[in-house]
Amino acid sequence: MTNTSLVMAAGAILLMLVALGSGEPLAMPGGETLAALAIMVVGGTVLFYLFWSIGIAHLGAGRTSLFLNLVPVFAMLLDTLVGILPTAAQLVGGALVIGGVTLAMLPRRQPAPA
Repeated sequence: MTNTSLVMAAGAILLMLVALGSGEPLAMPGGETLAALAIMVVGGTVLFYLFWSIGIAHLGAGRTSLFLNLVPVFAMLLDTLVGILPTAAQLVGGALVIGGVTLAMLPRRQPAPA
């Protein structure tokens, strides 16, 4: 977790330097924008890496990586919160993804001794 934090901090510093060196005028964002940014930072970055690290510790990297397939499904669910309804193809795709991840996470059967 320490390495991830250091990489994130280094990336933020480099992006800030690029923004300052771009020559474009900089303005402080408003309160609503700062609130949205804070939610994205905490929810989309901090919690993601925390849960990802916990998942790797408990399930291993291979099984944890299966859950990346659920990102579009959750994006579709979040879209519905803002009024964008999924198409039939998206619902079928989401069901296939959930089914595939579920199937891949089932315990493996041991082969019968010969």
